[in-house]
Amino acid sequence: CTREFATLPPVICSGNQFTCSSGRCIPQKWVCDHFNDYCIKDDSVTPPDTNCGDYAFECDEGRCRPNSFRCDGYADCLDQTDEANCATCSPRAFTCNNKHCILLSWRCDGQDDCGDGSDEMNCPTRPGLCHDDEFQCQTDGFCIPKTWECDGHADCEDGSDEHNTCPPLTCGSSYFQCANKICIPQSWVCDGENDCRDMSDEQNCPTPPYHPNVLR
Repeated sequence: CTREFATLPPVICSGNQFTCSSGRCIPQKWVCDHFNDYCIKDDSVTPPDTNCGDYAFECDEGRCRPNSFRCDGYADCLDQTDEANCATCSPRAFTCNNKHCILLSWRCDGQDDCGDGSDEMNCPTRPGLCHDDEFQCQTDGFCIPKTWECDGHADCEDGSDEHNTCPPLTCGSSYFQCANKICIPQSWVCDGENDCRDMSDEQNCPTPPYHPNVLR
């Protein structure tokens, strides 16, 4: 049989896509993966046998995709069947109640990406909807309890809850005071991570990063 594909009008593919000679856009990660993505001039093609082999997954629409693409949260099949009926999603993906996998970053973003709303259930307070007893982080807009503001611990991803107008704070003996005045555990100093958000905990450190709790 012959599978017919509608000829797409000229489009401009995004930065993470590859432009086929037919004008179709496919994900960049499909390039050079040794699978036929029908990225050819003629849009009427005869697909290969439906047996994809031991190392590939067969989409319901007939194409073969590498097994590693299965249940990773990114739809590689045109019909998204590679992300359906998943017993377990990959660590970078979220398992919906309907057994679909979506990217973990899509969880609690205010959009129903699962199709059953399960990715928007039991979420922390959503961006832009902070109550009077909550503080809204500057960069991502998430809400944290008001009592966490100016407590010496950066609870916002950007550290905006420990802003410059916070009163002076003295860190305890087991804590390190960053240049921006927030406090972090002493064990976080020189561990290779920017815990202060201003890199002051990673200055004047041995090279490579020193991990005091790891024997060498």
